[in-house]
Amino acid sequence: MYTRPVTSAALCALLLVAAACGSDVESPKQGSSARLLEEPPQPLMADRTENEEVPAGSRLKPLVQMATQDLATMLNAKPETIDVIEARFVTWPDSSLGCPQPDLAYMQVLTEGVLIVLRHGSALYHYHGSRAGRPFYCKQPRKPVTDRSGEAHR
Repeated sequence: MYTRPVTSAALCALLLVAAACGSDVESPKQGSSARLLEEPPQPLMADRTENEEVPAGSRLKPLVQMATQDLATMLNAKPETIDVIEARFVTWPDSSLGCPQPDLAYMQVLTEGVLIVLRHGSALYHYHGSRAGRPFYCKQPRKPVTDRSGEAHR
């Protein structure tokens, strides 16, 4: 729900009422040359709030670059020879981020993360990660529970 215009209008109205009620300035007398403000002052607002959505591509780009560089180093290849097949935000079924290791226990909690699939030659390489951490190569990947759109995978 988008409420910024309503909030701004309400704040402006409140400022005008407060200014009119608490002012020590005399009211202009009839026939004087005093003028009222033509436009109410606008409240200052930040360019972007934390709740505004940033395009997914701009948040994914550094994670894709990290994964590409890691794969290039692992294969002793040039990063330009690696293709990005898929990169998206997903929800993993647990804290293993879709890459559980044998004999380890994981918290059974839905975990927001990223899935990046890269290709070098004919081989595909899956990188998994959290939204804030560094993506890592996963030899035996599992599917996420949902992607960013909320579609469930089966």
